[in-house]
Amino acid sequence: MPAAIGGALQLVQIWAWSRIIPLCPGLGAPRVHMGLHQIDNNRVLPGAPYGAMWNCEHTFTRTVRTTVRVIRDILDEMQYDQFIWQPYDMESNVIMAYAGNFNPQLWRSICPLIFYAIVEMHHPERVLRQFGMMQNIPDQPDTRDMSLHKITRSNRTGTDWVLQHILYITRWQRRYDTVIQRQPISNRRDTDRGYWEWYNNITRHFVFVVY
Repeated sequence: MPAAIGGALQLVQIWAWSRIIPLCPGLGAPRVHMGLHQIDNNRVLPGAPYGAMWNCEHTFTRTVRTTVRVIRDILDEMQYDQFIWQPYDMESNVIMAYAGNFNPQLWRSICPLIFYAIVEMHHPERVLRQFGMMQNIPDQPDTRDMSLHKITRSNRTGTDWVLQHILYITRWQRRYDTVIQRQPISNRRDTDRGYWEWYNNITRHFVFVVY
């Protein structure tokens, strides 16, 4: 794995397995049941993490190869119905076991996500179809937030990160004020007029590979 890549790549990989159908490992293979864990008479927690859903017998004919060239070809040839538009797998025992601790409104809050020195902006308004809402043309991202990617903890011993990120902490405290609400998806349309023209002008249609 290149040293320049950081972040929770395992979470991204599991997200890709659960959303991008052609990338799901072991397509059609029987799953290995991991069992449940009984805490008390009222609560049953899953006995394995969410990623264990793909615990199955892997074969060359059913498992997507890890070659970059193959993965890029799969992404280039994807069809519309091969991506699952949903925020979370609410049929999962793992998620439902802890759902009582979550407020689903936070899934639609435009707010900063803060972990010690790391701050990333959460932009659900750019993927509204995952939340069952009509997708409009989103506003341009705030360029001031791009400076967050340049922050490093190198030679920053003693830095007061609360003071450093006080602006974003304040925005997080007001997270319920920035919950986005849009028109639900209708039977015929899931985007506003003009969205696809805008999208086709700004997106990368193919992942070009230099062999």
